[in-house]
Amino acid sequence: MFKGQVKNRKSGKPIVGVKVTDGLNIALTDENGCYELPGWERARVVSVGLLTRRHDDWYIYAEGHDGDFDFLVEPADVSASDFCFLHNSDIEIELRDDSDYIDFMRAEVRKNKPAFFANTGDMCRDGIYRMYLAMNSETLNCPVRFTIGNHDFRGDRYGEEIYERLYGPTWYSFDCGDIHFVALSIGKGDKPSGYDIADQFRWLKNDLSLMDRSKRIIVLDHDFCKWDPRGHKVELDGVSVDFRAEGLLAWVYGHFHINKLTEQDGVFNICSSRPDSAGIDSSPAAIRKINILGHKLTSNMIYFASPAWDGDAPEWRTELFGHVEYSAPTEAEGDILVGTVDDGYPKSCGVFRIDGNTGAVVWSFKTENSVKNAVAYSEGRVFAMDDFCKLYCLDFESGRLLWERSFNTKYRHCTSSPLVVGELLAVGVHEGVYGLNVKDGEQVWFASYPPTEACPARYVYDEPRDQILVNAHWKGLYAIDRATGTVNWENHDRIMFFRTSTPRVEDGVIYTSGDVYLGKFDAATGKELCLTDIGFRTDVAGSPTVDGNTVYYPTAMRGVAAVDRDTLQVKRTFDVGRAKVYTVPYESGDIRPVECTPRVEGDTLIFSACDGKIYFYNKNTAELERVIDTGAPLSAEPVFGDGYVIVADFCGRVSKFKI
Repeated sequence: MFKGQVKNRKSGKPIVGVKVTDGLNIALTDENGCYELPGWERARVVSVGLLTRRHDDWYIYAEGHDGDFDFLVEPADVSASDFCFLHNSDIEIELRDDSDYIDFMRAEVRKNKPAFFANTGDMCRDGIYRMYLAMNSETLNCPVRFTIGNHDFRGDRYGEEIYERLYGPTWYSFDCGDIHFVALSIGKGDKPSGYDIADQFRWLKNDLSLMDRSKRIIVLDHDFCKWDPRGHKVELDGVSVDFRAEGLLAWVYGHFHINKLTEQDGVFNICSSRPDSAGIDSSPAAIRKINILGHKLTSNMIYFASPAWDGDAPEWRTELFGHVEYSAPTEAEGDILVGTVDDGYPKSCGVFRIDGNTGAVVWSFKTENSVKNAVAYSEGRVFAMDDFCKLYCLDFESGRLLWERSFNTKYRHCTSSPLVVGELLAVGVHEGVYGLNVKDGEQVWFASYPPTEACPARYVYDEPRDQILVNAHWKGLYAIDRATGTVNWENHDRIMFFRTSTPRVEDGVIYTSGDVYLGKFDAATGKELCLTDIGFRTDVAGSPTVDGNTVYYPTAMRGVAAVDRDTLQVKRTFDVGRAKVYTVPYESGDIRPVECTPRVEGDTLIFSACDGKIYFYNKNTAELERVIDTGAPLSAEPVFGDGYVIVADFCGRVSKFKI
């Protein structure tokens, strides 16, 4: 049995009618602030269902505690129906030496004045200790609440032990405005859980029975609703919870290291990645702001990125709604096609056709979700894939929708760029690649492989062997027969774990990169020809460029590396400035990435960088010849023409510069 009293720390007065729980049972405090719980065999934490200003005044770890469980809490002001909260996830602080992202988060707290800051887990192994010191209610000057991630199961006796001692219970609830917040556990991780997976839902049934039915629910969890991600229902060990029927407004999570927000039938699925570096799919470093107005929700991303600055004067510049990540401008009949990103809500993202001579917008088409990679053009048709796996076919002249198709994939997240080869359109999803008819989108074939992660690598057509090359992120390199969809070969070298880069095929050899490796593979068989550790990360979207006996690889850390074509040993590097936006998965600090494919013109090597500049180097001496400062970070590949270059920058501007 657990009993005690809940009092206000400042006034000393009892708090009446507040929930206290042992993880299963829930009691309401009486007129004296007192409560009594019958006890539960797996109870380890007793907690109060309040949002408090302090990090640890709302929970008490049961083991070793003598006497009553009395609480002195400092409740946060949660009365306003209009408020905001901030969200991030998966910081994985265990190996982090730099802490400038803590200053970034602290500054955004001062600016936005959130009701609280939510971190949905994966401090990651020993990072569970470091995050306790780095991100808490005192360091950020606002209430901070956590959920447990799979890499936070670190206790020796049971997985949640250390987390519960440092952060409190792995499931709990509190009210803020007209919202009832429910924090849940992912339920399993690196070490075995001390609970049954259904325990939290037995508690939740009790919690919801006491909820004010005028409120809506927002769930905070490390994972999405994996039991039923679309219907948001749980049926487990005799416990059934229908979140929609109970009033679910949003499910806010992490785990996938992506920035993504979708709305289905009035319920929001909201994922946020890391504030310190890019996510798995190269989602730029950011935190999310979620605004609540009564029962209405809006959201926007706050990027850890430099805003636009004064750069060189362009010939013309066009500002689009949304921003540009990896949607490299596509030149079509003298005009420019580009897609934009908005991972907030309501969304401002779409596909644009821009006059190549004047920069005027010829037409725009609003997509339901973000377009994170390049659009494709073929014979009067424009193809774009949004990140919720919806494919759009638009008329080039008018921007009118000709047809659209959604793909029924379990993990509906896509950042791939459509590839057109003759009458075939290739698009990728979590489980493989679809070959479609260009004219109507009807399926021709489906090439399956083990589920992969989304990434900015583009598909490449290998014409001599009539095959499509796919760098499947975290999985392998695949060659797919264009006509039949048969997987000709696959290479699963797990040394090259990250596979964000676009392959290059030249003279029967595939050049690619991943982690700290540069690789060559036989295009006919997939056999490894050479794999070289260059000592620094190479995980960028661009493709290497072959020029005689030299291959120019864009890298994540040191600009562009010129390597020997035979041995892949680095001969020289071409430096750039520090990144103005973090786009390399898991990397931050003093990194100097080039996300585009280098270009060779005579003796000049040309490329754009994430510092917002376009570089012109002597390829033989690495002497810098010229720089164009575009005034904003660049992660999308430029379009080069006769005497000009067109760039789409991270701030959502398309600009034309003379060269």
